[in-house]
Amino acid sequence: MTPDELYSLLPAVHRRRDAEQGGPLRALLTIVAEQAAVVQEDIERLYDNWFIETCDDWVVPYIGDLVGYEILPGFAAALSDDTSRATGLPSAAVPRRDVADTVVNRRRKGTLALLEDLASDVAGWPARVVEYRRLLCVTQPVRRYTSDGHNARRRSARGGLVDVRRAGTLDRLGGPFDELARTVEVPRAGSTRRPGRYGIQSVGLHLWRLRTYSVTRAPAYCLDRDRACYTFNVLAIDTPLFTAPVPEPSSYHVADETNVPEPIGRRALAERLYDYYGPGKSLCVWTGPDAEDSVVPLGRIVVADLSDWQYRPDAGQVAVDPVLGRLVLPPGTAPAHDVRVTYHHAFSGDLGGGEYPRPEPATAGAAERYRVGPGEDHHSIADALGRWREEKRGHPGKAEAVVEITANEVYEDLTDIRLDPGDRLTLRAADGVRPVIRLTGRRGGDGPRALTITGTASGCRSEVTARIVLDGLVVTGGSVRVRGGLDRLVVRHCTFVPGWELEARGTPLAPGAPSLDISDSPVRTTTASSAPSWWSRATMRRSPTVSNCATACWTRRYARRRRSAARTTATQTSCSRPGAPPSSDPYAPGPWNCWRTACCTER
Repeated sequence: MTPDELYSLLPAVHRRRDAEQGGPLRALLTIVAEQAAVVQEDIERLYDNWFIETCDDWVVPYIGDLVGYEILPGFAAALSDDTSRATGLPSAAVPRRDVADTVVNRRRKGTLALLEDLASDVAGWPARVVEYRRLLCVTQPVRRYTSDGHNARRRSARGGLVDVRRAGTLDRLGGPFDELARTVEVPRAGSTRRPGRYGIQSVGLHLWRLRTYSVTRAPAYCLDRDRACYTFNVLAIDTPLFTAPVPEPSSYHVADETNVPEPIGRRALAERLYDYYGPGKSLCVWTGPDAEDSVVPLGRIVVADLSDWQYRPDAGQVAVDPVLGRLVLPPGTAPAHDVRVTYHHAFSGDLGGGEYPRPEPATAGAAERYRVGPGEDHHSIADALGRWREEKRGHPGKAEAVVEITANEVYEDLTDIRLDPGDRLTLRAADGVRPVIRLTGRRGGDGPRALTITGTASGCRSEVTARIVLDGLVVTGGSVRVRGGLDRLVVRHCTFVPGWELEARGTPLAPGAPSLDISDSPVRTTTASSAPSWWSRATMRRSPTVSNCATACWTRRYARRRRSAARTTATQTSCSRPGAPPSSDPYAPGPWNCWRTACCTER
């Protein structure tokens, strides 16, 4: 209330006499109105302090105490001091988000959705909670039969025998989405280790350790153009397709098959094709270059078992096998352009080439950037490197360059990279793409296919200053050879296909063949978040640095193994290749001993 509004409430006789005396009463009411505004604002603020979303920072610990939020030891006494409000200690000791989550969890106490959220927060994995009491078969009460269709379906699911005609339900048998009824499981009396899964008090928690990684509008690999047989994976291997998880609609929703990274089955895809197929969903197929007009409609997709490639779709249809990651078009209808696919595969973490976000490597100065891809200035990696060499000859200061690939394409034009002293080259994939470099050139006619990285030097060690960074690439078809005067090689978020190439079932064609071969070079090698195969280092002066690699193996001479074992950062184990002979001396000569951090499959 303003001073004028408060003054207008007085009787007219008092206002007239106040005006005759110079307005002392009006001045008093002005002070009263100011204090009334302060009281009114404080009352409104007290109402806001009842809610965690709008309260002051000093109120957050008190609301947390009301809902049972535990403050870290030693902070309770500090929060009782009046000076703590001015220092901002309450907001640091008791985060508002944690208290708000506690309030929401108290409201959902005892629900399955809360158990899923707690498991996801603790483990970092998607979860689904199953209440096994609802899967027990019970005797149906005859008097409670109704004509409601929902109750009829519920009774048939809990009391009847298994319907063998429901093949989709049988595929989910024993998993987290099992719907079939069970009898009560009664373990041995007094058992403390096995209380039984199917019981009245049993609750199951299912976790998914693997994450899903997308491959967007990438070319499918054509195995037979006459029969129009393709694989989703451009490496021509069978890759199970996974669900792209969608967020749950509410905090009280229990996760279903579309909310977790679950492998897509054939019957599940046939029954719920709309949930899995389409742009922006788990998988999609294009038969032309246009991203909008060439997408295969939903009605033309058929689900089939393509294990032996015998199924032939009708005219206009496209057969998809999500279990093996295969697709077939009608014979003789393979398009002139590449068949493009979008799919999701599973892996345990951000490792190797992929579309996941990657930090861009730091450059020493203003590096020249050359973009490669459709719609860019360069359509091939060789063109971008040739342009960089031409500009470097005219401007010696352009010794640092970044060649960035912006599309999920297969590049077969890269055979060699030559670096001069002082060059700084970064060959990387842009965020959100996973380019594939397929090595097709041969050295000398009969030699193995390889990408040769050569550094030039005049013999002085101080002039060996060329450096190269490989980031976000998938290399297949051969090995990467490093020769000459190269100071440093950095391999980040790259996948070197083991054995150079893989068979349909993922078996390497050349087991034990090195994917990274370094010889006659003083190069310092740094590998981070990559998945290389065997490393071969013929003449090495420095030990490589390995960080978060899936498989990093290299062989050394017997004398150098003992000297460099303490300096290498990887863990020494025996090689798990088939047919490896046992060795009592981990440093004994032989091709079967190596250092490796872990084992993984191709991503």
